[in-house]
Amino acid sequence: QLQQLQQQQQQQQQQQQQVPRVASVEEVDDFFSGGAAASAPGRAAPSAAPAPPAPPAMSPATAKLYTAPPKPGRQQASAVADEGKEPAVDWAKLEEEDKARAHTQATQQQQMHQAEEDEPELRRQLRAARLAERQSKMDAALAEKHAKDEEEARKQAEQVELKDKLKARIETWRSNKKGNIRAMLGSLEHVLWEGSGWKPVGMGDLLEPPQVKKVYMKANLLVHPDKVRQRNGTPEQVAIADMIFDVLKEAWIVFQR
Repeated sequence: QLQQLQQQQQQQQQQQQQVPRVASVEEVDDFFSGGAAASAPGRAAPSAAPAPPAPPAMSPATAKLYTAPPKPGRQQASAVADEGKEPAVDWAKLEEEDKARAHTQATQQQQMHQAEEDEPELRRQLRAARLAERQSKMDAALAEKHAKDEEEARKQAEQVELKDKLKARIETWRSNKKGNIRAMLGSLEHVLWEGSGWKPVGMGDLLEPPQVKKVYMKANLLVHPDKVRQRNGTPEQVAIADMIFDVLKEAWIVFQR
């Protein structure tokens, strides 16, 4: 059986060798044309790819858009550095512009001066009067402002002197009451000026927190420095009210805690 299988394989191989190879169309054409098909100038080889069409002509502006980006490295770094630089200044052009501007201003001033010389005497007098009146108002407003500033500075200096004089009295009252707002509100009439209009408050009216708040608000309105000034209080009254206002405010903050 092994010999039979080998004989069958040999027969199949012989049959395959005896089968003729089919020629391609190009080979048949070349055979009948005597090899002219391959050498003809107007006929391209079948395996060769067609040549790409030539690119259209571009203007210099369009060619910049299709320019390949620079390679990374020194060229790219130099390009970035050039972008950061400011354009060169045309000093000659700037000088010409300055000269032209100065000439224009001089011409305008000359024309204005000529118009002033050519205007009638009455109009010149009226214009001078308007300018003088405007300058007078400006001088008066400036003088008034300086006077107010000087008066305010004088009042502040006077307040400092009065507070230094009356400070010991207010501090003694505060120390004796140990910063207790009930005790200070109950004895407020002892540190106020004469004719202040404050009515003494008994300790029975300061037991509950709402009662303390009510009396404190009344005292706060009485000794507020701005309120005293509005009532035409004297500088000494303003100084006393200012110090009492600060002491009561501190005691009220402690009481709320």
